Amino acid sequence: MKQFRGVILVALLGLVVVALFGSQSGGSRARFPSSYAPEPEGSKAFRMWLEELEVPHEIWKRPWQQLEEPSGVVLLSTPFRRGIDSKEMEAMRRYLEQGGALLVFDDASIIEGSSKLDDLFQEVGLPALSPATDVDFRTFMPGRPDTQPARGTAAYPAGEDLETLILNKDAFFEAGMRGIPLAVGLDGKIVAAEAPLGEGRVVRVMGPLIANDRISRGDNLRFAYRLIEDLRGDGPVLFDEFHHGFGGMAARIGELQRSALLWAFIQGVLAILLYGVARGVRFGPPWPAPATLRRSSLEYVHSMASLYRRARFAGPMLGAIAARLRRTFQDRLHIEGGLNDRQLAERAAERLDRPTGEIERLLTLGGALSRSKISERDMLERARAAERLEQEVLRGDGSAS
Repeated sequence: MKQFRGVILVALLGLVVVALFGSQSGGSRARFPSSYAPEPEGSKAFRMWLEELEVPHEIWKRPWQQLEEPSGVVLLSTPFRRGIDSKEMEAMRRYLEQGGALLVFDDASIIEGSSKLDDLFQEVGLPALSPATDVDFRTFMPGRPDTQPARGTAAYPAGEDLETLILNKDAFFEAGMRGIPLAVGLDGKIVAAEAPLGEGRVVRVMGPLIANDRISRGDNLRFAYRLIEDLRGDGPVLFDEFHHGFGGMAARIGELQRSALLWAFIQGVLAILLYGVARGVRFGPPWPAPATLRRSSLEYVHSMASLYRRARFAGPMLGAIAARLRRTFQDRLHIEGGLNDRQLAERAAERLDRPTGEIERLLTLGGALSRSKISERDMLERARAAERLEQEVLRGDGSAS
């Protein structure tokens, strides 16, 4: 019993811990990328800053096939909530070849990226190594990347005056990179670069440059602003929420946070297991059966007798006893029917060796009470005598008492 209690208490404590900490999406290692969100991983601060500067921008919540005029810059941040399919990549290539621009802030791990987008980077000469980060067990998603300082290059739109850029420590461009370096880490590896595609351009930055808790550090904001001003031309900045985030504050079913659903499922399973274990376990001594007031059967006899007496029902009761005695004589003593009380008493007296008058007096109990006044004691004695005689006949001894 005590072991069961200990198991249940530990499981309940674990359920509380999971509910308090496991389902939280905030904190320094959250993966909540939407530019609508104030969490560290989002880019809401950068979007609001552009709004204050009256820089034309739009929340893009549609597939790339609906990109119309090749003006402005599509700002794409990882990790992705939706994948990128082949038709979208064909539409993006047409968009870039006609003069559009794509700016990718890539701080995702290898399991959060897109193979179709990697093919595009390979095509334009911007292949990079994305790290495999540790899993954050509070969200079951890769944790936020570690960062290190980087500096800008002489190439425009970066510039050598950018001395402190907070970018991904474990991600960098591979040796076959053919693009123009825009930022270099302290170890000499390229962490941001630009490459042309047709009349358009593609820029890839390895790191959480515009994350809400990183945009104001070092020269991150200056670098991000230079990039969009150079790439957008006279067009708007399109924050791609279709792939990057939720596409709006009210999430649809397919956009619900998978980690929250997983934690809800785990908590439900734990609750079911706890119910199953606790259902058959007693958590204390058994409760004694409630003490009931026992009543004597004589109470019911006296109560019924009182009711019969008040209702003046003694005559019918005695008549019922006499009728039952008559049937017993006919069944057990084999006396024919249709006889009156006198004749039946004579036949019964012969077989029982009892006085005829005594038996006749018992067979006429009800009529005697109605014709003359008898005491309750006499009435009770006659009823008892009829009961004893009936029992004697039923037993078959026929002896007088």
